[in-house]
Amino acid sequence: MPNGSLHEWLHSNEEKAKILDFPLRVKIALGIAKGLAWLHHGYELHVTHGSISTRCILLDQNFEPKISNFWEAKFWSKNDTALSWSLFPVAEYSGLGSYKQDIYCFGVVLLELVTGKEPHELTSSRNLFDHSPCLLDADRDLLGKGVDDLILQFLELACTCVKFFPNERPTMLEVYDTLRTVSQGRTD
Repeated sequence: MPNGSLHEWLHSNEEKAKILDFPLRVKIALGIAKGLAWLHHGYELHVTHGSISTRCILLDQNFEPKISNFWEAKFWSKNDTALSWSLFPVAEYSGLGSYKQDIYCFGVVLLELVTGKEPHELTSSRNLFDHSPCLLDADRDLLGKGVDDLILQFLELACTCVKFFPNERPTMLEVYDTLRTVSQGRTD
């Protein structure tokens, strides 16, 4: 992919991260959410990714995200029964690959997008499960540009995705709908 991984853009140097303004970060998040929602809900055979992170999100020349690294993917039948095969057999026995795990991992990606911090910085600074969204957590380069209320909505969504109890997390369709609302309210 011409623009490499999302991780490189967020964490390799400050100049690259500054190019990713809030509307572009929302566009990237929306594209990832659309892809995951399609994998989870879009066809008779459902797929869970198993290891979503900024490292497996590749960006094309227009910063459209592409999900890669499906080695822990798990396939589910129409009635959400795990099928007896996956791309990575260990995932079958390790508990990897649930819908709610994908949503948690996507929530971490959202937190990285809005804070500019690596996952280990997020977990060491505060407990993700009890996190109350606060604009003080947002990347300072994003603030004060007329979208602070949208940044707060984005943070709230991210915190909902990383709730401790999986049944308290939204579905990917709900995440996608919320991100669409945020993207429609943005100012360019």
